[in-house]
Amino acid sequence: MAPRERWKKLCARVALDTPAAGRSTSPLEAAVSRLSSAFSSASLGFALVVGFYASAEVPSTPEVYVNQDGSCTVLSQVIPCKDVGERLSAAHVPLSHTVVVNGSRLATYEMVGTAMHSLQNAGYVNVRFPSQ
Repeated sequence: MAPRERWKKLCARVALDTPAAGRSTSPLEAAVSRLSSAFSSASLGFALVVGFYASAEVPSTPEVYVNQDGSCTVLSQVIPCKDVGERLSAAHVPLSHTVVVNGSRLATYEMVGTAMHSLQNAGYVNVRFPSQ
């Protein structure tokens, strides 16, 4: 058998050996483990804080209310109905969210249509009316 063939067999045999069981005694691995644990805790806290503020600002089902004067109320702001889609986009409402369009009994079809058209132009396709 040539020396090269013996080397391949030796490497293959060593590669199949299982590592020693138990914790490592390496100081480097212990430091990395502590750092990783601290980073995970900090990241979780940061994610919880960011998640809290994000959920407080953007409702999962935003509502557009068409007022009787032709304006719309979106995210607690009264704006022209033609700007509804832009306002939701500026507030970082995901396009995948369902938007509920509601309105005054005195709002006309044209007013509601303006809000719907604005939502469609902005990319919001999951639009529905409230359940009765």
